[in-house]
Amino acid sequence: SGVVVTIAYRDLSRERCLALIASRWVGRLAYCSSAGPRIYPLNFVVDGESIVFRTAAYTALGIQIDGRQAVFEVDDADSPDGYGWSVVVAGRAEIIPPRSPRCAGMPNRSPGRLACARSTSGSPSGG
Repeated sequence: SGVVVTIAYRDLSRERCLALIASRWVGRLAYCSSAGPRIYPLNFVVDGESIVFRTAAYTALGIQIDGRQAVFEVDDADSPDGYGWSVVVAGRAEIIPPRSPRCAGMPNRSPGRLACARSTSGSPSGG
């Protein structure tokens, strides 16, 4: 005998996707660097239709992310009854000045020089 897994998937509206993203504070940013694919777990805030996160300016992420296509994913799959959701947003990342009002909601937990980056929301998709 084997195990049978049934997966039910349904599309979520843009508004629902943005609300789900805003309900969390940790997500994953993925992009392709010159050394290959990279994925980073990040604290973030939602600013309108942008996702804003802090990174140290001298890290690989801080150096490489500006101008790159990236995807940002947020999910919740810890439900004991097996339900969950995932939202993925694709867009172009850009470095913004750390004193920008867009960075105001980000906690400053990192020592040294900081940069804020934002990924402009493309079309979020989720299910």
